[in-house]
Amino acid sequence: MALFKKILKLLMCLSLIYSYLQAETSQAEITKVHPLHIFYLVQSKELSQAITLYRRYKEELGRHDFEILQRMAEMILEQGAKSSESEEQLISLLGLKIAGIETTKEILEAGITSRHPEVQLVTLQLIGQLQDDRFESLLNRAMSSGFLYTRLEAAYQLAIRKTRNSVGQVESLMHKLPPEMRFFFPQFFALVGSSDAILLLKQLLDDPMQKTRIEAILHSAKAGYEELLPNIRRKATHINPAEQEACCFALGALKDTHALSILQNLSLSTNDNVNLAANYSLYLLGEESAKEKIFSLAKEKNLFAIAILSKILGSEKILTSLLQANHLQIRFNAMLSLLDLKDERCLPYLKEFLVRDSRDFGFQPQMTIGNAFTAWKVVPSMQQHMKHSVYDLIGLSLYIKEEILKKSIELSPNAFVDLASFLFDTRQLELIPTISSLLQNLQTPKAIALLEKHAQRAKTPLIRNYCNLALFQLNKNMPSKQLILEWIRSQQNTQLIQFRPLLPRKSYFKDKTAFELTPEENSQLLISCYQVISNQHTEEGLDILLNSLQQGHQKNRPLIAGLLIQTLQ
Repeated sequence: MALFKKILKLLMCLSLIYSYLQAETSQAEITKVHPLHIFYLVQSKELSQAITLYRRYKEELGRHDFEILQRMAEMILEQGAKSSESEEQLISLLGLKIAGIETTKEILEAGITSRHPEVQLVTLQLIGQLQDDRFESLLNRAMSSGFLYTRLEAAYQLAIRKTRNSVGQVESLMHKLPPEMRFFFPQFFALVGSSDAILLLKQLLDDPMQKTRIEAILHSAKAGYEELLPNIRRKATHINPAEQEACCFALGALKDTHALSILQNLSLSTNDNVNLAANYSLYLLGEESAKEKIFSLAKEKNLFAIAILSKILGSEKILTSLLQANHLQIRFNAMLSLLDLKDERCLPYLKEFLVRDSRDFGFQPQMTIGNAFTAWKVVPSMQQHMKHSVYDLIGLSLYIKEEILKKSIELSPNAFVDLASFLFDTRQLELIPTISSLLQNLQTPKAIALLEKHAQRAKTPLIRNYCNLALFQLNKNMPSKQLILEWIRSQQNTQLIQFRPLLPRKSYFKDKTAFELTPEENSQLLISCYQVISNQHTEEGLDILLNSLQQGHQKNRPLIAGLLIQTLQ
């Protein structure tokens, strides 16, 4: 009996232990995070809760789950791309581009069918970069868009791909538009290059509209279609100066030695543009004497001749003398040509055009009547001219300045560092991102010393932060890394992408203090910082991006999602 009681007590104890363990197991199963729950919250746009739940899942797993993170980011991008709001769609497409992943046809279809023309255009450009034959049907669909520029961009993408139906689609669009708009189409047929396309290009050489004929001549030459030379030679004898100029240029570009007599006759033309085109083509065909005639035109202050000297060796002496001219346009074009020829004598003249002061210089291209040559026009008081210009003067002028900086670093690294120091000191804020990046790539002791000096510049945060960012990427300064990470955390509620209206704001170039960041500068810097963090591919970077997704500005989420995917790769 006593033994029976002992056995009974033992069984009761075992039963209690089993019940306790079973309860603990059930509780663990209840609290265990399932990935599907995370995805459900993301799909429901409860992103903050989803990330909180993911962090619990990470603790249970003991590490990050890259597959879950990637799927979460992809879902954010998909939601944004299918939004009805233009801004959210555009930011999501930018996020997809940054992510560099194979996107689905469904997402791109949402962009093509968007009611916003800007979204359609960005989607087409993204399709062009993907170079995936699966999306050809979307290009065909875009050819039926209600927006003309969408159809023209789709035609361009079809022409680049040289698809089977590209000629038919492009020709169909051409015939739907007024004859005045046919000048868009020679470049498309030249890009396709099939026998049908070249036949249509040949027909456009005799189009009733002069602008179309000129474009057909120039694009035939640029594409190298020698079979069209007889037609171009014939047109070179016409009396129209614009066509004569285009034909002269084309004959030289196509290396047509049979046209020497035609070019020699036209080199005597009283029209400066025809004269220049004929002599330049003769120079390309080996006629050294033609070079002297181009020099003469340049000495006569012909801006197009000055610009073309950038392609003629031995013109450095003339260009150097033109740097002393009183005329602003002459100095600028001479400086650009010397820069292209890698002649250091242009370096002292860069500052005049790089510095934004009370003269407020802008830059825009100007073409000859036959579109064969381009020179650059300096536009003083750019702010006053923006409304009436067909160009985006702000963007174009900044691009020219950045190109000048990139070319100048190839001439003399030491001279470039001196120039960079001057631009830092004069607070040329629009150039700071490019300057700091070029100094970072230069990596000479002098360049690094300049970055370190301005990384401590307390009164100019834009310069200080970009210099710290460059040093962080060079792993030259650990305090720089901490400063950048702290700044990112403090700025995560800043909206990263702020699309500029079609007409720039009047106040864009208004004098502003250099002691605080404007929203545009702040956003550009923050994007640069996030991209650097993403390129590090570290767990610390993942955590920063997750924090920004959870706590940052909601409109930034698609862009951060793209950076998150980039970090995971």
